[in-house]
Amino acid sequence: MRVDDYLAIPEDYGRWLGGLRWGEGGEVVEYAADDPEIGLTFALNAEVALFLEGVAARGGFPHFAFVLHFLHLLGFGSRHAAGPGTARVAAHEELARAFRETGRSLRNAGALCAVACRDIPAVADPPRWDRLQVRLKERAPMGFAILRRYSGEEPPLGPEAFDARARAALREWSADELRHWLRHGTGPIPRVGDAIARALPVPLAEAIAALEDRPRLKGVGGLVAHLDGALALPPRSLTGAELPLGGYNDVANRGLPEHILPGQLALDPDEFLRRFAARELLYYHREEPHAPSARELVLVLDQGVRTWGDVRLVLAAAAVALARQGERRGLAIRLATTGDDAGPTAIEGLGVEALGEVLESSDLSPNPGSALARALHPTGEGPVARDVVLLTHPRSLTEADVLAASRAAVGDSRLFAVAADAEGEVGLSEFRGGAPVAIARCRVNLEDARSPRPEAVPAAASPSRWRGDVEPIGFPFSFGAMARVSDSHFAFDDAGDWLLLASQHGLLHAWRADGSASEMLPRARAEGQVLDKVHAVVGVAGGFLVVGTAGHLSVAAHYDWRSRTCTATQVDVTPGLELGWHYFRQLHSVVGGIGRQPFVAFDLGKLGRREPEGHEAPSSPRESQAMDLFRQGTAELVVVRNGRIPPPPSRAIELHHDTGEVAARDDRGSWHFHVQLSEGRRELAGGAIVQARWNEQTLALLVGAPDGRRTLYVFSATRPWRLLGEFPCPRDVRDFAMSRDGRRIAWRQGERQIACRVVGDVGPPSLVTPRGRSHPDLKVELGPQFLTVQAGRHAHLVRWDRGPLQLTRTVGDVDTLLARAFVHAPPRAAATGGPARDAEPAGGRRFVASADTPNLKVAVDRFGQVAILDRSGEPACMLLVFRDLIAAWSPDGTRIGPIPMLGGPPTPGGEERIGAAIRAAAAPRRAPR
Repeated sequence: MRVDDYLAIPEDYGRWLGGLRWGEGGEVVEYAADDPEIGLTFALNAEVALFLEGVAARGGFPHFAFVLHFLHLLGFGSRHAAGPGTARVAAHEELARAFRETGRSLRNAGALCAVACRDIPAVADPPRWDRLQVRLKERAPMGFAILRRYSGEEPPLGPEAFDARARAALREWSADELRHWLRHGTGPIPRVGDAIARALPVPLAEAIAALEDRPRLKGVGGLVAHLDGALALPPRSLTGAELPLGGYNDVANRGLPEHILPGQLALDPDEFLRRFAARELLYYHREEPHAPSARELVLVLDQGVRTWGDVRLVLAAAAVALARQGERRGLAIRLATTGDDAGPTAIEGLGVEALGEVLESSDLSPNPGSALARALHPTGEGPVARDVVLLTHPRSLTEADVLAASRAAVGDSRLFAVAADAEGEVGLSEFRGGAPVAIARCRVNLEDARSPRPEAVPAAASPSRWRGDVEPIGFPFSFGAMARVSDSHFAFDDAGDWLLLASQHGLLHAWRADGSASEMLPRARAEGQVLDKVHAVVGVAGGFLVVGTAGHLSVAAHYDWRSRTCTATQVDVTPGLELGWHYFRQLHSVVGGIGRQPFVAFDLGKLGRREPEGHEAPSSPRESQAMDLFRQGTAELVVVRNGRIPPPPSRAIELHHDTGEVAARDDRGSWHFHVQLSEGRRELAGGAIVQARWNEQTLALLVGAPDGRRTLYVFSATRPWRLLGEFPCPRDVRDFAMSRDGRRIAWRQGERQIACRVVGDVGPPSLVTPRGRSHPDLKVELGPQFLTVQAGRHAHLVRWDRGPLQLTRTVGDVDTLLARAFVHAPPRAAATGGPARDAEPAGGRRFVASADTPNLKVAVDRFGQVAILDRSGEPACMLLVFRDLIAAWSPDGTRIGPIPMLGGPPTPGGEERIGAAIRAAAAPRRAPR
């Protein structure tokens, strides 16, 4: 979604809120007045930006109309209650009072809004937060505010319905809980839960790894690697700055002269010789002053007003990098923040959730001086060698309070500072004599941290598992189509970033359109049946809708890429009825019908969403509007055949057989004509249009020539027309795909491949999907701590009894391989016909063999994959075998094997992690007490 479309205010909703509109230039949201040049300010764009920052931190984007509505609930509309344009919605009294009493933190109020709206459909495929920031904080001009009508996504709920839902959600919190939310940006932690978390400490490495998955700390992982080396604290000097003050002891007169140390010659030579000759002295050593043995690292994190946004992300990454360094050096690590008056706390005792909450919190501290003074105060626990690191903004280092607190560093304590600004500049300095002295500097790329590129995710490895109505065992390895591709079973998503292909058995192959990543989606299921026959693939905002059959049921499955959730619902249509499907972006709804007669519609924002208790599921107005648009025919492009021109307002395209002239009618009913010439002849004469697509200003025609050849022509439909490319296609191609913005196009190439290219680019296609390869007849045997696979003339042994997972192969049979590995042939069970129990839903037709042992079982599918399952049916490991190649994967994303099979590099140390995962799955379960 474009930023302008998200920030635009729907006219009807804005009128219900009292006439809200964007002011000229986009600097304020204001109430419309009788005089169009005068408006009463509702909220400044900087206030809206802070509120949306809190919303984005919780990982969701409600509709912008709901954001303005929630600001009304906070009491923003009451500022001009007596003036013209008074809002019809009243403020929520408890919420507005708590908002005023806690300092009016809009960022924390945004986090509360995101949680209160968690059961309300979010915007599909919202814009990136950094682009919203540029629009709001840098006051970029908003042309949509005055010059054009609202064309964004329609709100999924009307204002009355949202008002009732929001107030019901707010009633779930007490006044104290609302104040806690508005003060800290998070809910209170129950004392019992906090006590349990402290009683069960988590290893520091595991806690730090979990932090990188939290919504407000996303991007930290990419910054830690850059900061780890740059922020290395200098080692402590082994030689003191002053002369040693110790004496001598352990004088001995027994032993050998060879035991005399060179350092003992520091005595006066004559005196040494005299005492040695008299055998009065042979060995001694110095007694140094007692040195502190305990060492600790104290991190002081500034969470004040200067460190919000990108600065906080960099400082959190610096804290993670320093904590990892301290753990490697065996230091005790303590954490202090400006919002906590209790002083430094040991990280090991916090637990994952509490540590995440501490790092994500914010406060209104002007500078970290008081927090630094508490951290430097002596603990009274004896001599401790402490390194105190202050993580803050560069401007805070010059504050008088910070400089005064730095002079409190006494004894064996060292004070450092890590300062980061919004431009990504990071500096490490040490306080010497009450002033910071620069040690090291570096710069980090905040653009990559704010929005990690999908290319950074290894190809064929999904960032997380799909949830919802999906088969229990997915497809961790990506491979191409293994049978002929249907021309109508692939499509782009609404943004044109991903291409989805449905092949045999309902397999779903997804590729990034630029070829940088690939993934296989798990198939949807409904009532225990798996969707294994696909009828249509529809690209939607933020994902896809896949329509097909699961057993005897007609099913539509919505794959939401942002939440990685699949929602399946039954389609109430007559069996065998072939429907055409169209997606209406502004309504986030899909309609299926024939011609201009709709039969079924889905509001994807509402699909599969459960209503809270006490709320009946309302009828979706967006579905009704989508069906009306479908009846009007505004969405269709009609190919005119035999001169039968359809009535307006639909677009129409006609190719005159004799002249080769292309006639196109646009949305306004105007006709455009074009004759494509090649070396002076009419290139399209005698041809016929097989299929046509017209998206934005790009028109693509699949034309069949009289000799049977088929060519895909792509034109720029602006006057005058311009040919952007022509691409030969197989003679049996009947359809192709085009992105909604007309930027990309894809067609079948050969029997099992799809070619995708950017319209107008020269050179090879940006993506050519691979042909699928598999070994459908694997012979698998499962032993106590190993399994064997016979793939044709190649034998594989997979064993996990020696720690790391070991993969061994040979040319020959399995018995020869086992004879080399074991002195005596161990018992094993062969995988026989029939799927493993609970391995897949009924009718899946995927797993063809299975085997069981007392603690493990395996299931073999028809695509060359072997699933190792625990007794509950959960996968512990998946193997992909093709001839002499084998690869392994575990549910935590670890993978090993050849790069061509993985689509990317293997995981370092993956053998140990996968071996441990299989042994954990095979361990006997303890009976509950």
